[in-house]
Amino acid sequence: MKSTFNLILLLIVPVLWNCMFIQWCINTRDDAPLSQVQIPESTIAFLDSLGSRLMGDDDHLILRWVDSLDVDSWNNRNDYGQDSLYVYEADSLFIIYSDRDDKELMEKVRQYACNAVRPLEQLMGHYVYPSELNGRKLPLYLCSDTDNYQKVCCELAGDDDYSKTWGLCIYSYSGVDVQTRGITLNYGSMRKLSMSPEVDLNATIWHEMNHYVYFQSIDLSTELWMHTWLYEGLAEYFSSQIKKQTTALSSQEKSAADRNHLNSSFTPFMFNYSGGEIFYDYLEEAYGKDGVSRFVQGIYDKPVPEVLKMFDSDVSLAERGWRNYIKENYI
Repeated sequence: MKSTFNLILLLIVPVLWNCMFIQWCINTRDDAPLSQVQIPESTIAFLDSLGSRLMGDDDHLILRWVDSLDVDSWNNRNDYGQDSLYVYEADSLFIIYSDRDDKELMEKVRQYACNAVRPLEQLMGHYVYPSELNGRKLPLYLCSDTDNYQKVCCELAGDDDYSKTWGLCIYSYSGVDVQTRGITLNYGSMRKLSMSPEVDLNATIWHEMNHYVYFQSIDLSTELWMHTWLYEGLAEYFSSQIKKQTTALSSQEKSAADRNHLNSSFTPFMFNYSGGEIFYDYLEEAYGKDGVSRFVQGIYDKPVPEVLKMFDSDVSLAERGWRNYIKENYI
């Protein structure tokens, strides 16, 4: 009798367990993946917007969610380009992939990137070294042919038209972990359209590397301000050490300065670059370069209103100061 009861129990328990599991699957089928449950809804919405499309012709970053970032995904030996592009490694920080076997140009790109490290430490509070990313070096994809640039971007970020961009910083994220897949550089387009392509190549590398440090540093588990002007303006401000990005405002941008507010992304889209850069110029004039650095390090894990309290300021006061700076210097 006892053995019969045990047999029945052995048969019933798995059935009950399967029924409970199926019901749990039905109840949670619309829930966020477990790798996203640590991220606030507003931050997920922002990250989704970066992954869904290029937000503008000159947008500089794409960040897409993946199921997981396993150990192998961090290994540069698994990068796109290991078998299809020329590979150049001359230090412990960067790996250069190129569509042409031009070691002189690849070395120049490496030097431009190396020269950005110390200034990034000063502005951003630190640099993100491979030792912090499971040994992963920062991949730089140098494309001297515009068709090859389009192909590389599609391989790294998915199908889209990238022809109007000069550079992209492409990321994957899973949960609160962020991985930089690579920085792409459209040197072919720069040579066709720029009066000083090497200067623009240098400035583009600095812009993208600022994105690299910023997005590898933000805490995705916290409620953050993720307005476009905040990070694009910061990257323009940083790359202006190579080439001043905003020297004048168009009539459309001057008009935009009156109607845009710091608590949202700017319109038109390109004003996120110029208007954002000018915001950091205003911060530097008001609080010095150390003040800009304090602000940047604050926004890694705090919303802007909270960070501004460190300066005895708030969004309204900062917006007024920003507008006055524009009127005094650009209008």
